[in-house]
Amino acid sequence: MNIWTKLAMFSFFETDRLYLRPFFFSDSKDFHEIASNPENLQFVFPSQASLEESQYALANYFMKAPLGVWAICDKKTEKMIGSIKFEKLDEIKKKQNLVIF
Repeated sequence: MNIWTKLAMFSFFETDRLYLRPFFFSDSKDFHEIASNPENLQFVFPSQASLEESQYALANYFMKAPLGVWAICDKKTEKMIGSIKFEKLDEIKKKQNLVIF
């Protein structure tokens, strides 16, 4: 079983306070709230000035290839409060970068 099959098996995680799930386009406003603040993303990507820029980033960088990408959501409010994403997955060396915001 390769890494992509394993990631497909774990598209949803749950803790006492949070759940991790694939991104939905309906996360756009919450995503923009985070992405429009330069302090939140200084090491990830440039801040998003408009909702349209955030929607583009959400669709192209988080939804286009959903394996290894999770929205972090608060269970009580169901608000998307962050993201966890594997980057530079190397199946042979079994290494990857983990980006969290």
